[in-house]
Amino acid sequence: MAEYEDMELDWDDEISDGEFNVLPRGTYDFEVLEFSRDRFGGSAKVMPCNRIIVKIRLESEEGLTNTINTNMFLTKKWQWKIAQFFVSIGMKAEGENVKMNWAEAVGERGRATIKIIEYNGNEYNEVVKFLPPKKKTTASPKWEIGDF
Repeated sequence: MAEYEDMELDWDDEISDGEFNVLPRGTYDFEVLEFSRDRFGGSAKVMPCNRIIVKIRLESEEGLTNTINTNMFLTKKWQWKIAQFFVSIGMKAEGENVKMNWAEAVGERGRATIKIIEYNGNEYNEVVKFLPPKKKTTASPKWEIGDF
């Protein structure tokens, strides 16, 4: 079962303004929190199709977080974004074909570039691009042949 940063309110609870961070445009680490499946009815840019909505938590180096949803449309035209996502979380190698396994993605971590968009007078973060994992560097040994 997923661990949530949220909690249910009772009907008569006292409330405050809450907290909502819009992070500046940049590159951030993220964690996949959950996903849901639905059917997209279509638009001028995207045909009617299945859609996956992935909830990720972004975290800045200063410790600020923002939880956002990112839509991925299950069409050939949009498979680039799905491929970027699976490469980013280490479940796909670049250039490799792989079966999408959304359940296994929950809990995985990656990196993404985000931007700020405005919608209905409010600002939100949106994923521009999922990034490949950082290359691991191998440290050279501190000894040389003949040191034994």
